[in-house]
Amino acid sequence: MITVYCHGNVKAPGTYQVQKGTTLLQLMYYAGGITQPTTLKIREVKEGKTYLYSYTFEAILSGKDDDVILQDHCHVIFPWADFSSDTPEKINPLVQVYVEEHYPNFRVIREVPRQTDKDESK
Repeated sequence: MITVYCHGNVKAPGTYQVQKGTTLLQLMYYAGGITQPTTLKIREVKEGKTYLYSYTFEAILSGKDDDVILQDHCHVIFPWADFSSDTPEKINPLVQVYVEEHYPNFRVIREVPRQTDKDESK
């Protein structure tokens, strides 16, 4: 099991405990999909250094980029503003089909209760 943090422009942001090997699109699918067009950002801390990665749905769904395997305690950020031309109504069903076809046994073990902003500052 790993813990990942889903922030921003999704229907159900929060902290999730998922199986090791869970991907970026699987997390987005479980979080209910996006609420507006966006690029995907992942913040990961390794050995005290922070790394930020950026992905687009188009690149992952077309096969140009691989679907990203999430690491323990990474933060996936779905920013609120973007220049993407695709709408959530177009992207969410594509992601659902992609996840269902590529990961037929995908399931999230349990969702961790969302912390309040006050709790997150500790």
